[in-house]
Amino acid sequence: MTHLQLTPIGTSPAWYNHGEANSGFLLEVDGFRILVDCGSGVIARYLDLFGTDRPIDAIVLSHVHADHCFDLVPLKFGIGIGPLADWRPQLWLPPGAPERLARLVSAWDADFSFFTDTFDVHEFAPGTDFALGGCSVSSLEVPHYVESFALRFDHAAGSFGYTADLGPTPHVAPFMAGVDVLLAEAALAEHADLSAPDRGHITATEAGHVAEAAGVGRLLLTHVPEELGFERAVAAAATQFAGPVDLARSGELVPVAQVIRSAS
Repeated sequence: MTHLQLTPIGTSPAWYNHGEANSGFLLEVDGFRILVDCGSGVIARYLDLFGTDRPIDAIVLSHVHADHCFDLVPLKFGIGIGPLADWRPQLWLPPGAPERLARLVSAWDADFSFFTDTFDVHEFAPGTDFALGGCSVSSLEVPHYVESFALRFDHAAGSFGYTADLGPTPHVAPFMAGVDVLLAEAALAEHADLSAPDRGHITATEAGHVAEAAGVGRLLLTHVPEELGFERAVAAAATQFAGPVDLARSGELVPVAQVIRSAS
């Protein structure tokens, strides 16, 4: 029997919720560990949860914003000169990410080899699936302030979708159609001005609408600022989505399997 499961590591928005790291989510497929995003504080939280003897096998980035990628830096040093010397994760980057990461590390006179010396680096192409840990991984570019990509992981045992950071788009619901677990950002307040044509985030109500339109099995909300009220966000999403909806909680194991739908 295949074990496909999700453990949120960090769920904060671009600033920290109390005691929380930024975005990072562990998807495990029969012991193969895929970290989806690697924001600030995620590696420290991962080591708190799992220790040093459960290496991350692969990292997939949705986009290059600090709260989704900055812990690649301490992870690199943990592997290179710290206690993680036997780790060699694959690093899957979206289009545009290598150039952005190279500009980031140029602040201390490094170049992109800062990453390639430590990680097994690949760049994925939208519209072209790639295989990872027994999953077929697909991507969809979504509106944001830099190149950002929703991600979908399909396995014979179940499917997982992650909206990444995104503004409103009619394309994300068809892309996520039928996934067993959808992890959706909900960074905007319900009373926010939603008229901006170039906004890069959605509300919990909009996340619920995506989940309902996609016919997913379960909705988890992330990127919710605690000052907006976690339970209010869940309630807002539930006005649109008839299935189970909850917050993504750090360290909480979430089964990802087709049995979720039949039990809901």
